[in-house]
This record gives sequence, C-alpha cells and structure tokens, in this order.
Amino acid sequence: MTDRINEQSVERAAREWATRSSNNEQMVVTSAYETMAALKGSLAPAQYETALRDLYNQYNQQ
Repeated sequence: MTDRINEQSVERAAREWATRSSNNEQMVVTSAYETMAALKGSLAPAQYETALRDLYNQYNQQ
C-alpha cells in the first residue's frame, strides 16, 4: 500500500471494524484516538507513522 496512513485512516478503519464486529462505534473510535494520543506522545515521528500503520492493519484484520 502506497497511501500514507494518518489518524483519519485509523478512525475510518476503527468505525468499519466496529460495524463488522457489532461493537459500539463511539467507544471504539474513542479508544482508537486515546491509543493514537498515547503513541504520539511517546514515539518519534517515524515510529509514530509505523505505529499508525500497525493500528490501521489491526482494525482491518479483525
């Protein structure tokens, strides 16, 4: 995949996962944003981009 993964991409993947898995969409998205905030605060920019891609992939594989 050549597209850059960003916070909006992860949010979209989280919403889609919530729908597929019959989970509360608002709670899933809130959790995703909390995770991204924690990662952003603790990682260098390149590591953060890698972590976003990993989080995005987790939502798409579940």
